[in-house]
Amino acid sequence: MKKFIKYFLILIVATNCNGNEKSPTDNKVKEPKIVEIHKENKTKTDYFTLKLEAVVEEDDDFTLFYLNENQRQISKRNSVSIPVKGSDNYQTFFFQLNEDVLPNKLILKFGNKDKIQKIIVNSLELSYNGNKITITKQVFFNHFNPNEFIEYNKVNFTAVALEKEGMYNPFFVSRKSLQDRMNLELP
Repeated sequence: MKKFIKYFLILIVATNCNGNEKSPTDNKVKEPKIVEIHKENKTKTDYFTLKLEAVVEEDDDFTLFYLNENQRQISKRNSVSIPVKGSDNYQTFFFQLNEDVLPNKLILKFGNKDKIQKIIVNSLELSYNGNKITITKQVFFNHFNPNEFIEYNKVNFTAVALEKEGMYNPFFVSRKSLQDRMNLELP
């Protein structure tokens, strides 16, 4: 038994003291990666982000679609979706674009499969390259236009999704006033 332990220890020492050879686990990078974009060495934290603080009563999926200068139609490629858990309390939701782009139009789509949803907007913040635009609930309507499937109350800042003639597609579209602010304040 003593010989077995002696040979076992020699084997362990011999395999661990092999000089320059590394085991496959030593080759793994253990430091966090920084995402570099283009030649500007931007990190993902510099990307365009929309932060929405709101009460969302029912479980839902929110999607932020965005358009660039030359685009006319929304596509899944130019969107960010997040799951939302319904609550009677204010929650903060983040949408961050996956590419270094400053959009010129935003479309915020919501509406669950049960076709019932009520949202109370508190604030919205847009950020890009360290610059920020804060939109309070008092001026939210000045910057976002609800479509025909949303009944928006400007007094209590509540958006209720509606089904009309069997159709259901509630979303907000950014107005020109927001596009102008983004061009001035988020260069």
